[in-house]
Amino acid sequence: MRLDRYLVERGLAESREKAKRLIAEGKVRVGGRVVTKPAHPVPEGAEVALLAEERYVGRGAYKLLGALSAFPVAVEGKVSADLGASTGGFTQVLLER
Repeated sequence: MRLDRYLVERGLAESREKAKRLIAEGKVRVGGRVVTKPAHPVPEGAEVALLAEERYVGRGAYKLLGALSAFPVAVEGKVSADLGASTGGFTQVLLER
């Protein structure tokens, strides 16, 4: 079975796209070795491990964190809206602040 599919079927990634991103970023090991190709075959009984968990639900969170550190914008106590069809990374950052 392909590694990206394996991650989704075992609940280690929410989608094949997210699995592909984790693999491309070098965050997945198969049999103790980092694998960077989503189509890498996973042998029966192989140990598959994620090297790091995602802290935020979407990459948008990291973009907003970068903007908030670069520009002096105080979001605490403000009313905000995350308008879009994404995973909610902006909202997560705003709620944490």
